[in-house]
Amino acid sequence: MASRQAEKHSSPPYDAGKWLELSERISRCARLLRGQIAQQSEVSQLADAEFSVLWTCAAAPAGGLSQKELAAALAVSPAHISGLVEQLRSRGFLRGRRAATDRRRRLWQITPEGRMEVRNLLLRLDRWARRMDDQTQGLAGQLTPLIQQLASGIQLVDDCRCCPSEVTTNGRGRKRGAA
Repeated sequence: MASRQAEKHSSPPYDAGKWLELSERISRCARLLRGQIAQQSEVSQLADAEFSVLWTCAAAPAGGLSQKELAAALAVSPAHISGLVEQLRSRGFLRGRRAATDRRRRLWQITPEGRMEVRNLLLRLDRWARRMDDQTQGLAGQLTPLIQQLASGIQLVDDCRCCPSEVTTNGRGRKRGAA
């Protein structure tokens, strides 16, 4: 009986395992999807991350997005975005301009050439996408808002002041996400 009570107290009150499982399943699904998309669009000039930047800029307001906004939208580091933006700019797919309100900020916009590259890739993927919709019975349309809701929830928890911002390991403080 004492071991049952000890077992009861040692188990966490929330099931972190279900979130780890979900993370792994989403990651695996994302890798499979990206692999299929890459296979279907072999002739594209764009790497996966470059396409993500162009896709995000194509959907952005007419004024463009800052590198900080792009990094947040794609959940990558500002340094990573900086390199991607420069690669796309040098190939003529993005253009930057100074923000009117803060001359230090650059806003990035997709160029007509960038829009054409996105359009061509989407046309190459169209037949594959139709087969995927048939195979999954339109599941992508149902999952997209749920995944957006999940991402918003994760961000809210991450921004929550009630959660500790430091993780302590062996008495040393370390910021979350630090390697």
